[in-house]
Amino acid sequence: MDACLSLFNEKVLIPKLERLELSSINIPKIWSDQALHCFQKLLTLNVTDCCNLKYLMTLSMAGSLVNLQSLSLCSCEMMEDIFHPEDIKQNVGIFPSLKKMEIICMEKLNDICQSNIGLHSFSSLDSLTVMECHKLITIFPTYLEKTIQNLQRLTITNCKSIENIFGFGNSAQTCDISETNLHTLLLKELPSLVHIWKDDTGETLKYNNLQSIIVEECPKLKYIFPLSIANGLENLEILWVNDCGRMKQIVALVCGSGKNEITFKFPHLNTLSLHFLSELVSFYEGRHTLDFPSLKKLFISHWYKLEGFTTEIESSQEMPIVFAEKEICNLEEMAMGISDAEWLKNKYIDSVHRMHKLQILYLYELKNTEVLFWFLRRLPNIKSLSLRMGHMKRIWTPRRLISNEKIGVVTQLKELELIMLFNLEEIGFEHDPLLQRVERLVINECMKLKILASSSISLSYLKDLEVVNCRLMKNLMTCSTATSLVQLTTMMIKSCPMIVEIIENEEEKNYCSMNSMASFIDREVEALD
Repeated sequence: MDACLSLFNEKVLIPKLERLELSSINIPKIWSDQALHCFQKLLTLNVTDCCNLKYLMTLSMAGSLVNLQSLSLCSCEMMEDIFHPEDIKQNVGIFPSLKKMEIICMEKLNDICQSNIGLHSFSSLDSLTVMECHKLITIFPTYLEKTIQNLQRLTITNCKSIENIFGFGNSAQTCDISETNLHTLLLKELPSLVHIWKDDTGETLKYNNLQSIIVEECPKLKYIFPLSIANGLENLEILWVNDCGRMKQIVALVCGSGKNEITFKFPHLNTLSLHFLSELVSFYEGRHTLDFPSLKKLFISHWYKLEGFTTEIESSQEMPIVFAEKEICNLEEMAMGISDAEWLKNKYIDSVHRMHKLQILYLYELKNTEVLFWFLRRLPNIKSLSLRMGHMKRIWTPRRLISNEKIGVVTQLKELELIMLFNLEEIGFEHDPLLQRVERLVINECMKLKILASSSISLSYLKDLEVVNCRLMKNLMTCSTATSLVQLTTMMIKSCPMIVEIIENEEEKNYCSMNSMASFIDREVEALD
C-alpha cells in the first residue's frame, strides 16, 4: 500500500457501517480529508496497533461521526494527537453521542483533545479509561470542563507524567453552579500526580453524585479533596486511599477555614480504607468532626505519623481521626495494624465487648498472639481471620491469657489466612481447639514453616486448603491427621520446592484415605517425586 494513501478516501462509501475495527495495519491515515459524511452511522470504532498513525482523524471528520458511541485506541505507538490540528476559524462540535472512550498504551499521546472544540463536544460521555499514556500531563484541562458533567466513570492508571486530573478551577465568567454525574473515580500508579482537583472547583462545580473513590500508588499526592468538594459528598459509599507516601491530609485546609469547626458528613459511607500513608497526620488539619453512620468496613494500617484513631479528641494540638463509639460497634469488617489494635485493646475495652457485628478481621504486623486472642475471645461472630506481615513464631493462646480469661466467648471462626509470617515455625493446632474448627485455611509465604501439623490432630471441619510459597515445608501433615479430613474438597500446593511428601510417612500406617477431596492442584512442587 502506498504510504501516501489513506485507507478510506472520498470514493469509498459505507453508509450503513456500524462497527469498524482496525488492527496491525500499516497506514499513515484512516480517512482522507475529503471522506466526510461517509460513515455517519458508525457506532463503534476500535483502532489497535496501527503503528504509522500520527493522528486518528481530523476535527471535521470527528464532527461528522454524530452517532459514534464507543471509541477505543490501543498501542498506536506513533500517535501524538487524536485529532489532527486544522486551520479552522471556529470551534467544531465533536462526538455528541460518544458514551465510552478507552485510550490504552499510547505512549506518545500529548493530550486527549485540542482547545478548539465546540461547547457540547463529548456531551454524552459517561465512561473514560486512560492507561499507560506516559506523556499526558492533565486529563481535563480548562477547556474540557463542560464535557465532564455527564461523565460517570473515570479510570486513570499507570501514566507516568500526569500531574492533574481536573485542571480547572472556579470560572470567573460564570456564577452558575453545575452538578456532575461522576460516581466512580479510580486512580492508580500515577507517580507524578500532584492534584486530583488542581483548584477548589466546589463553588461552581459540584460532585455530589460521587459514590466510589479509589486512589492507590500516587506517591506525590498530598491530599484527596479540596474543602468545598469534601463538604458535598453525601452519596459517597467507598473511600479507598492506599500507598500514597506523601499524603498529609485527606481534605486540604483552605486558608482561614481552620478557625471554625467543620463537620464532614458521609451518611452513606460504608467502606473506609487508609493503608500505607506514612506521612498522614490528620483527616483535616483544622478543627472538625466526622460522621460515618453507615460505616461497615474499616481498613487502617501503617500510619507512622498519626497516633491512630480515637473516639474523642484528647488535645487541641492533635487532630486524630475520630470515630464515634457506635460506629466502631457497627463494623462488620475491619483491618488494622498492631498499634491501632493495641489502642483498641487498652483504651476501649467496652467498645470491643459490643462488636457483635464484626465477622471479618485482618491484623498486620503482630509481634505475638496476645492481642490476637484477646480479640478472638471478645468477637463471638468472627468468621474470617487474616494475619499478615507478622513476626510471631507460633500461633496459639498464651497460657496467662487463658488463665485470666473471664469472658469465655466461643468464636465461630471458619476461615484462617496466614500470609507473609516470615518467622512462623508452628501453627499450633494441637494447643487450641479454636484453630481446629476452621473450614478454609490459606498459608502463603510462611518461609520457616516446615509442616502444617506435626501432631496427630483432627481437622475434621477443613474443606479448603491452600499452601503457597512455603520454601522450607517438607510435609503437610501426618497420615492420621489426613484421615481426619473427612470434609476436605480442595487442596492446592504451589511453589513449595522442598516438599517430598504431602502426607508424612508413618511406619504404623500403610493406608491413608481422603475420600471427600474433589480437587487437588499441584503447581511448582519441584522436589515432589
